[in-house]
Amino acid sequence: MWTTEELKERGKAASQANYWPSVLAGIVLLATSRAAGGGGGGNSFSRLGKDIQSGNMSTEEMITIVTVLISVIAVSVIVAYVFKIFLTNPIHFGCRKFFLENSYGPANIKEMVYAFSSHYKNVMAAGFMKDLYLFLWGLLFIIPRIIKSYSYMMVPYIIADNPEMSANEAITRSREMMDGQKWNVFCMQLSFLGWFILDCCTLFILGVFYVHPWYYATEAELYRSLKGDAGTDYADETFVPTQTYENDTNMNMSSSDFPSFNNDGDF
Repeated sequence: MWTTEELKERGKAASQANYWPSVLAGIVLLATSRAAGGGGGGNSFSRLGKDIQSGNMSTEEMITIVTVLISVIAVSVIVAYVFKIFLTNPIHFGCRKFFLENSYGPANIKEMVYAFSSHYKNVMAAGFMKDLYLFLWGLLFIIPRIIKSYSYMMVPYIIADNPEMSANEAITRSREMMDGQKWNVFCMQLSFLGWFILDCCTLFILGVFYVHPWYYATEAELYRSLKGDAGTDYADETFVPTQTYENDTNMNMSSSDFPSFNNDGDF
């Protein structure tokens, strides 16, 4: 059984042993993690509201402008999401691979773009399916989505370890690995809260050069512990998680792996 202190100690050692590549990978990973954030249009709607209140705009002009604004925002969201599927997600997965490889020994920074040299379609599909499932769970409000974000947390690491594995199989494996671990992982993340607050006080400089590389390296150590190879010197040839899959031989990794909305036992 892993402990937060053990993971953080190993994560700190790994990030400091390969410091500058870890800093760079941390910056890129933080950027890709926030790439799906919303944007703009607030000032335009504000000006539009003032014009309506002052009576300087006819109903037809108002409808035309609102339609144009909604169309622009919709197109922007679609373009941003396509960009996320084809570029941001593969880089995000690559950064996870860097930190995973770095946990075994100093990793090459080129690991961040591994998806573009091989298995690109698989990595892209895994990122897309993960996002899709989280979106659908989000339709049931925020709590189910948060819970499922923990269930699917290991998907990038599983794909990094097993690049030929299908998206649905990686998602299923992640759910099994995180079964019974969500609260422990939340507590592990919470242990960094003080550091993140201190990071804000330093205008995010501390995060860039210390906290984020350490946190991401600790998360990679978490994957290794859940997988069952923590403490070994080299990566295993095969995926061997700590969970025992009693029904693994009967598993059908197909669309049936999509989480059930009426009888989901993996919370």
